[in-house]
Amino acid sequence: MQNIDPEQAGHDEDVATDGIALDEAFNKLSGRISVLTIAFDKFADRQEDLVGRDYSVDLGKIEKDWKETRQELRNLAAQPVLALTPDRVAEQIEIAGRRVREPTMISGIGRKIASTKLLDRWSSS
Repeated sequence: MQNIDPEQAGHDEDVATDGIALDEAFNKLSGRISVLTIAFDKFADRQEDLVGRDYSVDLGKIEKDWKETRQELRNLAAQPVLALTPDRVAEQIEIAGRRVREPTMISGIGRKIASTKLLDRWSSS
């Protein structure tokens, strides 16, 4: 029978139990159990840190930020520009177009154009 060193055997290789002395097999198993025990202990310690942590300061900051954000959104929503939907702008353009076509508006525009031409003639002389 050939003795195989458990440290050289590797984790993924199958080692025939006949090739390892019984005490070496127990030592190898004991080593692996020790590694698992340490891993579980560290995991348990980390979980205890997370569960036992006081999050009140962090939650207070989050709440403060949300209050500020809500207030800023209210301020933004109160801005008149947000009331200008495309339909509302189209309606205002239509109303302005009708006003420009009114006879009193046309005569007023005509007077302004005529006075501007007179001023242009006077300033060029």
